[in-house]
Amino acid sequence: QIHFSGLRDRVVPPGIAVDFAGALGAAGGSPSCIALERVEAGHTGGWAAAWPTLVARPLPVCGAR
Repeated sequence: QIHFSGLRDRVVPPGIAVDFAGALGAAGGSPSCIALERVEAGHTGGWAAAWPTLVARPLPVCGAR
């Protein structure tokens, strides 16, 4: 999984994704299967321009660091 967070997002700030990854690890999941990417975007703006680059990135490999 890749969780994209907008650096200017005041509705769902990047810390939410960080907390999710931490909770997954605490519950016995593998946080190495989650990549957290911060994007120069807000909650509703900036994503259209960033998306072509973001979607082209490979998915994280579980267990890789």
